[in-house]
Amino acid sequence: MKLLIVLAAVTVFIGCTPMQSKPLEATEINNRSEVIIYRESAFLNSAVSMIIGANGNDYVKLGGGSYASIYLRPGNYEFFVRSSNADEPFLVTLDLPVNDVTCLRAFNNNGTAAVAILGGPIGFLASRGSSTFNMEETECWSKEELDDRRAVAVEYAE
Repeated sequence: MKLLIVLAAVTVFIGCTPMQSKPLEATEINNRSEVIIYRESAFLNSAVSMIIGANGNDYVKLGGGSYASIYLRPGNYEFFVRSSNADEPFLVTLDLPVNDVTCLRAFNNNGTAAVAILGGPIGFLASRGSSTFNMEETECWSKEELDDRRAVAVEYAE
């Protein structure tokens, strides 16, 4: 029994991939695009950090009900959302125009959660091969809608 507990703990810790934050390059105010990413509030996965990035770089970690604004140079980006639990990232490709705002909604992948919960240890391991979270382009929220949410700062290089 002790061996089983040790193996389970090792499996969980080996599978964790912490955020490898890279400061974003500072952009000129008249030559940039803004991406606002909202994380839905949900009980499921509420204790799991959501890591958002683009083109292979981690930019911000969001908790439930929070959001972040990311300023980037205009161009084509492959955004991703993943957890810190070594799951596969969910990808969204966007072409960001100059001086425009694009909004993304990030949320739980309920199919993965069901496999992990209902499938026992084998289901848990199988769920690691897919994304914990999904993301999609959405309409931008109003200032009033954002007032109830926590803004998360993004680090920029100087």
